[in-house]
Amino acid sequence: MNKSGWIIIDKPLGMTCTQVGGALRRLLGTKKIGHLGTLDPLASGVLAFAIGEATKAIPYYKNSHKIYEFETTWGEKRTTDDAEGNVIETSSVRPSLTEIENIRQKFIGDLLQIPPIYSAIKVDGKRSYKAAREGQEVSLKARQITIHDLEIIKAEKQSCQFRATCGSGTYIRSLGRDMAQALGTVGYISKLKRIKDGKFNINDAISLENLEKIDHKERYQYIKPIRAVLDDIPAVPVSAFDAEKIQRGMAIKSEFDFCVPYVAICLEEKLLAIAIHKEGCLYPKRVFSLD
Repeated sequence: MNKSGWIIIDKPLGMTCTQVGGALRRLLGTKKIGHLGTLDPLASGVLAFAIGEATKAIPYYKNSHKIYEFETTWGEKRTTDDAEGNVIETSSVRPSLTEIENIRQKFIGDLLQIPPIYSAIKVDGKRSYKAAREGQEVSLKARQITIHDLEIIKAEKQSCQFRATCGSGTYIRSLGRDMAQALGTVGYISKLKRIKDGKFNINDAISLENLEKIDHKERYQYIKPIRAVLDDIPAVPVSAFDAEKIQRGMAIKSEFDFCVPYVAICLEEKLLAIAIHKEGCLYPKRVFSLD
């Protein structure tokens, strides 16, 4: 029974990531927990949580692509760029499917994007959303993002549904805002669901509601091994003798040569440590306790 690893939650609407984490602490009886990325309260979908020793692996997780399905509603600009905010501007312009298709390609590739002012980015040591809520003027710099694909799912008069495949750091709220501007109108994100986050997709996820319904021991069957996020790091098998040294934080000799910064040291199927390879030795960087 894995008590350390990854559990993928289909985050419900209306909850913060912190609140979901609190519910998991109760359901799994664990204190040590962390999550990959964030989702706004009005967003749902894939939210990956590290349980127990898996929290040590978070810095080594290479998160590449994310996929979102979202709806942009035209005609209103809101303070938060989603349905939570107050209306600050309106427009009578409603773009046609042809017009949306014509600007779609402009939002694919490497782009500069200004994040929403209601975001967790720090400005002068304070979270941007906190400064905005206090009435302070917030100015955020444009950041480079990558959108690999942007599909139109369904277009209606008042709104349009999209599917976006993008890299880390992309704000869908900003994407909806910017597309509306390019179409000569204003808009906000009225629905948002994350379908995939790196190695995890919606088929891997379980809802908090369903997790609550099952027996305590059964819940652990949904915890994936720590190595589930480290399959792009070479695995190095070691003997029981070397494993003991690694568990003590000691370096061991290695006959392998690696061109990557980190390797995963394993005893049979158990992950012992993430190590650095240097001058024929493996130096443990993060050591994992064995459940």
